[in-house]
Amino acid sequence: SNLSRVTKRNYFASYDMKANIGIFNIITLLYMILVVYTFGKSMYTHISCHRGHSAMLLSPFLRP
Repeated sequence: SNLSRVTKRNYFASYDMKANIGIFNIITLLYMILVVYTFGKSMYTHISCHRGHSAMLLSPFLRP
């Protein structure tokens, strides 16, 4: 009975760790999306300010 108690505790510990890693991955993914979106928007604004022609060419890719 002692062995099953230890196994159960280990299982729950590893489950908690997996859950935390999942949450961390979601947060990281959201952060990356935010960074890419912000960077893309600033690049789009920068390009359209300086060169209207290339901005017209790139707008389908960078438009949010």
